[in-house]
Amino acid sequence: MPTPILILGAQPDALVLACDLQRRDIAAQIASPALTPHNNAPPATPETRRVLRDLGFPHTALAHTPLPSLLRDALQHTPAWGQSLRAISQDDTGVTVSFTSGARLRCRYLVASTAEARSLLHTEGLCFQLGRALLIGEAARGHASVEDGIQDAYCLGWRLALALTLPEPDAARLLADYAAERPADLPERVPDAELAWGSLSDELQGTDHVAILFGDGDEVGDAAAALERLPGVHAVVVNTQVDPTGAAAARFRARRPQICLVRPDGRLAWRGYGQPVDRATAFLRLNRPAR
Repeated sequence: MPTPILILGAQPDALVLACDLQRRDIAAQIASPALTPHNNAPPATPETRRVLRDLGFPHTALAHTPLPSLLRDALQHTPAWGQSLRAISQDDTGVTVSFTSGARLRCRYLVASTAEARSLLHTEGLCFQLGRALLIGEAARGHASVEDGIQDAYCLGWRLALALTLPEPDAARLLADYAAERPADLPERVPDAELAWGSLSDELQGTDHVAILFGDGDEVGDAAAALERLPGVHAVVVNTQVDPTGAAAARFRARRPQICLVRPDGRLAWRGYGQPVDRATAFLRLNRPAR
């Protein structure tokens, strides 16, 4: 039986993807010629620190352990080192990777993060997908910073997890969305906001889609309860009691009542006015994380 996901490479972006899939109970296999030397400086951008925090790595941990080591130590399965690539082929049901050792691996989806894999896929220019092969970091861009690769991995992880559970046409559409929005057309990052009980960003951690409902009254509570019953969905009510000044609603440009759906990668997926629970539910049934 083929492995669900094979990741080629051992850069931080490949390891971030493996850690993201692991927390979703998906054991991706990693193959790489060797441990990849990399700049061990802590990631500098708030976007990347936010990703690492969501994966359970506080920024303080990076002060004591280089990022690649921190990520490798978190994996439950040891990557296969010493695997140099020879060929990559694919068909309608999966990808076959051949190594110079004579070993062959079959997977449903391949994720390439290295220039070596990029060359075997015969891609030129900016390319994030080739059939069942998804590309991140330098495999997609030719040259990429650690930060760019980690963001690619974070935007891909939840989609791969969901694709494994979907019928083929829906899985193909979802993965095509990854390629289409990288790198220029990313949806907006959801802003943080301080509420009476703490920071909204704390509610956005984890593997779920998050439904943020702005408004007051029983209808809002009933809508939140309905959405919370969907697998892979967490609902948060932002009413005047927790947002008395309206500052959080203003940051979201929200008009009460309104629903905002946030993807697992912290980006806005959908918004609707007037508590349109049916439309929000229909969207989530196609796009929520797998369980």
